[in-house]
Amino acid sequence: MGNNFVYVLLAVRNGEKYIQQAIQSVLNQTYQNFKLIVVLNGCTDKTLNIVRFLNSDISNRKMINVSMDSTGKSIALNAVLDTHKWDIPSIHPKPDWFAIQDADDIWHPTKLEEQLEYANAYDIIGTDCHYIGADGNHLDINPRPKAFLHDKIVEDAFNGHNPIVNCSALIRANLLEKFNYNPELDGIEDYDLWMRIMRYTDSKFINIPQKLVDHRLHPESHFNTKNFTEKINQLIQTYKQK
Repeated sequence: MGNNFVYVLLAVRNGEKYIQQAIQSVLNQTYQNFKLIVVLNGCTDKTLNIVRFLNSDISNRKMINVSMDSTGKSIALNAVLDTHKWDIPSIHPKPDWFAIQDADDIWHPTKLEEQLEYANAYDIIGTDCHYIGADGNHLDINPRPKAFLHDKIVEDAFNGHNPIVNCSALIRANLLEKFNYNPELDGIEDYDLWMRIMRYTDSKFINIPQKLVDHRLHPESHFNTKNFTEKINQLIQTYKQK
């Protein structure tokens, strides 16, 4: 497990309210063979100052931060995957895995360690999660039970249920480097990624049952809106026809 080198990707635009907590939860992982790459995506608030402060600690060798003009989330993440642009491999080892963190979510300390226990058998490893509100309190909601095993995960995906919570995802590096995120599908870019991997590869998915992420939901969260559902249904039909 210790030989698996992980790039943690975090794209943020104006995330001053939660970014310190999100970054700190990554830096506090019990598994430490990783590099956190923070993409500052056209920030105009205090996010840049917070990230610089966290990165100023000379003992912190775990962070790289890059700045770019304001773009969608998918373009920001894909920019990091364009390793020639940032010349990251000349400084750090080539990753075996990519993990995705959102700028307002919180990882539990053993997240990476527990996921990598499944690294020999699976290619995309998600986790169960707690749902929290803007204030950080746990929400009293009862989401649809998440599928944990590969066949059920695939079945769920083709029936309109996002199979992997993006901020919990650990993805084999060669897969994300090959497929990238579709910048035309911001908001459902993760769902589209899972569907393409399922459709065009034999990669194995798993969700481990431990709740290792606090996934923040905001009043404006779009995942249960009519427009979001329509986009997902269109996406599913596209891949069913291919």
